Amino acid sequence: IAVRGLVNPRPADAINPELSTGEIEVDVRELRILSASEPLPFQVNEEHMLAGEDLRLQYRYLDLRRPELAQMLALRHRAAMTARAHLAGQGFLEIETPLLVKPTPEGARDYVVPSRVHHGRFYALPQSPQLYKQTLMIAGCDRYFQLARCLRDEDLRADRQPEHTQIDIEMSFVREDDVFQLIEGLMGHVFKEVLDVALAATFPRLTYDQAMNRFGTDKPDTRFGLELVDVTGIGAASDFQVFKGMAEVGGCVKGLCLPGGGVKS
Repeated sequence: IAVRGLVNPRPADAINPELSTGEIEVDVRELRILSASEPLPFQVNEEHMLAGEDLRLQYRYLDLRRPELAQMLALRHRAAMTARAHLAGQGFLEIETPLLVKPTPEGARDYVVPSRVHHGRFYALPQSPQLYKQTLMIAGCDRYFQLARCLRDEDLRADRQPEHTQIDIEMSFVREDDVFQLIEGLMGHVFKEVLDVALAATFPRLTYDQAMNRFGTDKPDTRFGLELVDVTGIGAASDFQVFKGMAEVGGCVKGLCLPGGGVKS
């Protein structure tokens, strides 16, 4: 719309100090519609989004105007720039690797792209830059990083998606502790600069055996308080053949102890 009118001071009870124009208002004398618009499919300023995901994705350009998502884009940008600056300061080179590659054995299926000049042949989209970064190490570029786009033809699951971006790093002639120290420093710097959150200089570490014995998985969420408890002795003395048989062959029986669980219906 285009508005023409007189600019007047706002009444004292209508002043909004949070706006740069909060002390004035326009006494409208003329209003023209410059471009008509259909009613919005959902309100972009809603604190609690009620629209379904399909509708939001259909009108993604509106969904991204919501403050919550706009802030996420800005946060992602700051995290990426901070990570780049930190790694560059540690002597790493950011090198962009190809997206059209030869298929290589990976953990998932490849996305394939037909070649226009080689009829009947295909490129693969990279599941990771693994071969290229190892080539760089051989070539003498012993500190490489990239905010790499990885594409994997997988079904959607909680921990799987067709594409993701990862901070991909490779170093030559280093030990485990060198990698730990680099990542701890990187994460600490990003969290401090982007979120003003101070992380510990070193992160708690679990061996594989500790993780499996305590949580039953090699990627545990340590916030989960119900750790596994060894009850092999109880299982061996029980009449339940599954537990008893496992104990007899040298296996172990474990369970979760739920405090107060015995009185819960």
